Amino acid sequence: MQHQNPGSLAGNDEWQHRQPIRLTTNEWYKAAQLGDTYWLYVVWDPLGKPDREPVRIRNPVKHLDHAKREVVAARYFDIPADAIESAARTQQEARP
Repeated sequence: MQHQNPGSLAGNDEWQHRQPIRLTTNEWYKAAQLGDTYWLYVVWDPLGKPDREPVRIRNPVKHLDHAKREVVAARYFDIPADAIESAARTQQEARP
């Protein structure tokens, strides 16, 4: 039975589905800036099939903009209120 894993293998050892690739925001903006001079090279399963030919896409923004999905990932630090109050008291006490 076939499962929904996007990296699952068919019986003939070929990839049935490929994993999505990720470009950073900066990479995407640079591709947009460079237009036809920017090429995207993707090699599916390079460790399992080192002789595999890369898939080449000239101007990926032009040809893949319809398919891209922006992923917003927030990265932040939680600092407890007690730690803030403690640090403020310590700094006040250290002032001459």
